[in-house]
Amino acid sequence: MEEVDWDDLLEHRSGDVRKKRWNQMVRHIGQYAMKSFAEQVEILSKRYCADVLEAKEAFDVQRMYQNRRGVLHLLNLKNVKDCMDKVLEWRDALEKAANLSGFDNSNKTGDSKDLVGIETKIEEIESLLFIDSPDIWTVGIWRMGGIGKTTLAGAVFNRLTSKFEASCFLANVREKSEQEGPKNLQNILLHVYQVLENNTGTAKVQCIYVDTSSITRLQLSSSSFKEMYNLRLLKIHSSEEFPKFIGFQDAIFGEVYYKIDLSQGLESLPNALRYLYWDRYPLKSLPSKFSPNNLVELRMPYSRLEAPLWNKNQILGNLKVTDLSYCTHLAEVPDLSRSSKIEHINFSGCVRLTRIPSYFKDFDKLTYLHLGHCENLKSFPQMPDNIEFLDLSFTIIKDLPTSSIQCLLGLTTLKLSYCNRLVSLPKNICKLRSLESLDLTGCLRFKYFPEILEPMEHLKFLSLQGTAVKELHSSIGMLIGLQSLILDRCENLEFVPDSIYSLKHLKKLSSSGCLSLNNLNLSLGLCSLELISLCSCIELEIPNLLMFLPWLRDLDLGGTKIESIPSSIKRGCQLSHLRLNYCRNLRSLPELPVLCSLEANDCRSLTTVSSSRNSLTQAWDKYELFRGSYYFTACPNLDDKARSNIVTDAHLRIMRVATAPSNFKEVECYKVNRGCHVNQVIRKAKEWHHNSNMLPKM
Repeated sequence: MEEVDWDDLLEHRSGDVRKKRWNQMVRHIGQYAMKSFAEQVEILSKRYCADVLEAKEAFDVQRMYQNRRGVLHLLNLKNVKDCMDKVLEWRDALEKAANLSGFDNSNKTGDSKDLVGIETKIEEIESLLFIDSPDIWTVGIWRMGGIGKTTLAGAVFNRLTSKFEASCFLANVREKSEQEGPKNLQNILLHVYQVLENNTGTAKVQCIYVDTSSITRLQLSSSSFKEMYNLRLLKIHSSEEFPKFIGFQDAIFGEVYYKIDLSQGLESLPNALRYLYWDRYPLKSLPSKFSPNNLVELRMPYSRLEAPLWNKNQILGNLKVTDLSYCTHLAEVPDLSRSSKIEHINFSGCVRLTRIPSYFKDFDKLTYLHLGHCENLKSFPQMPDNIEFLDLSFTIIKDLPTSSIQCLLGLTTLKLSYCNRLVSLPKNICKLRSLESLDLTGCLRFKYFPEILEPMEHLKFLSLQGTAVKELHSSIGMLIGLQSLILDRCENLEFVPDSIYSLKHLKKLSSSGCLSLNNLNLSLGLCSLELISLCSCIELEIPNLLMFLPWLRDLDLGGTKIESIPSSIKRGCQLSHLRLNYCRNLRSLPELPVLCSLEANDCRSLTTVSSSRNSLTQAWDKYELFRGSYYFTACPNLDDKARSNIVTDAHLRIMRVATAPSNFKEVECYKVNRGCHVNQVIRKAKEWHHNSNMLPKM
């Protein structure tokens, strides 16, 4: 390390030279940054003020704050009752040391000279912020608490604040938000609203973020953004909940709805904008003088926009994301033909759109296209082969052209739910080898699921819920990667082929409400099944093999014609939820495994309920299994023995929870007959715990 001329260093005590030399001195002693502040003071005092050493022996120097003279020290005095004269000398010595190293910081340049060794860290963060870059940067400081992250952030803020039109430093945001609420923090930031409302923005403003949920009305002049020609990020949105209506009425776009008042119009927006997010934008188009050529993201959901949004000669060559969702006045797609970098398009809820331009097929970087709730979209658009996500739900498309489907080799998610005119899928659907999710929920006219001509190893989710399918083709066994098969409310479905046994990875099989289903031969080959729902399958014979599936956790047999549960169910070591609601023919329940939830409501023929005492005692160390809910409401024919067994099992569960570690809470609920509660709360459990006569014999 080079030798420093300390005397020469501090002779220059004014202007930029002084600041530069002070920073040089701080860097020089940076090797002592891990030492206590008192030790750092000692380093300097050995050179400049020996009297400080004596003061250090009697004072515990804890903190120092800057003021206009230099350093104001806070001292914790020790044993000074009989030496007040000496204390005054020590104070003078410390004041002398403070004055040697201080300088006026009223100009907010923020060199943080009292923070020894921090200069290097500040410079490192400054380099990450790229202040002169045209882009927007965010830097996070992450480490354990108490090591000075907030201090460092504040020092960087002080250094840079003079470069901006307006600034605000919020420390301890989480604590203040919990104590005072988020609204108070928003009010602190109201200088943003003042800049907009008073039209005082200048070229220094590069980013504006406005949450309109905290204001009633904000009126802007037509030239509010005129002088902010370096503005690169503009986000005006509301954090308050807003429902996504399907088919908005014009009435929703009344004056009250738009909190930003642009009744005077808007002359322009800064051409430097890279990111524009303005939800509920009240005008029909963007300003005619605005050139969106630099835009990378354009997000204006729930706005009053109508095409065209910009002049036809505009080239949005940098645009990657556009979100115009729920712009219900938008009758045609704005001209994106020259946006070759586009990756993400969202026109969901644009109910007046009827077609998608053919040039979409040329977007070789487009991976996400959301057209859900475009209720007047009639035809399947031509897509580039790189598309990964496609949502056409709630549209009126009739079919998927074979020529369009076979090219979508990268497609992973296809949503076609509630396409009420869709009747079938092409057989070459199996060509979508990357497809992971296919959703046909609510396609009321969909009758024919196609033959699968070759294995689809990536398809994990298939929903035919609420469709008109009558049977599944035996080739369904070619869906070898399928994990979830949803057949709920397929009221015409009569037959599920035995080839379903080939679905070794199937975890969820749900066919509740399949009123016509009479053939479902489940096999132990379905060894991965975790959830089975056969609720309201009133024609189905329930196979006993269900009880032997090794990973079955959730079983719903509600509303079926089952008369009894096989005793083998107690071997279902993974079973945690059993639903038997409205099983009007069910007469008895055997000993059950330890369940988290048992629902046997409105089982009007149920008379016998066996005790699960053995299962409970065997699982005594598994505290988490004893929390749960047991329901036997509207079971008028339960005999006395059944009621006694239910209450005894309840006592055992509650006692176990009461004596379990504190992180396990009370048993949630026990209900017998017409909603009558058995005493189950912890208070009663503790009473039983202290009164052995009330506890069942173990």
